[in-house]
Amino acid sequence: MKKLFTILSLLLVITAAVQPAAQAGNKNKQKEVKLPFKGSKYETDKKYFRAFESGTSTNQSTAKKMALHNAKVVLAGNLDATVKAVTDQYINQMNTSEGIEDASTFQQQSREAVKQLIGEVTVIDEKLFATKDGRYTYWIAIEMPKEALRRGISKQMKENTKINQAEFQKIFDQEMDKLD
Repeated sequence: MKKLFTILSLLLVITAAVQPAAQAGNKNKQKEVKLPFKGSKYETDKKYFRAFESGTSTNQSTAKKMALHNAKVVLAGNLDATVKAVTDQYINQMNTSEGIEDASTFQQQSREAVKQLIGEVTVIDEKLFATKDGRYTYWIAIEMPKEALRRGISKQMKENTKINQAEFQKIFDQEMDKLD
């Protein structure tokens, strides 16, 4: 009987020691988070640059402002990368030192155009989620027509007549085709 009591006590102690460790292991397991905006409707394509992001706050309007700001930052990064690719190709096609100087001016003007255009985005979708602790997470998806980027850069280029707008258009179109 003593042996049985000792064995049962030992099993109880082992079970009690293993149970918290197993529960701690469950707490460390990762849980997949589903993003609210999936599919081609939310991806950059031949016609639109697109981005989506979130913002979290105890205030709904602050969460929305944060989400919009974050999405614009992502979009601006995508625009800047595209402008850089177009500019690099444009510079490579201009072999003279004068051409490189002109291209440098073009690059600066293009970045100015991106800064101005980022305010002209359209919200294509938005979702609001409330957490149990009283916070809100706001998701927003935005887009900007690629044509608006081309128009904005072309407008900047008109100030610098040395830049070949037809050559720029050709290179811009090639870069846009690469994004698909």
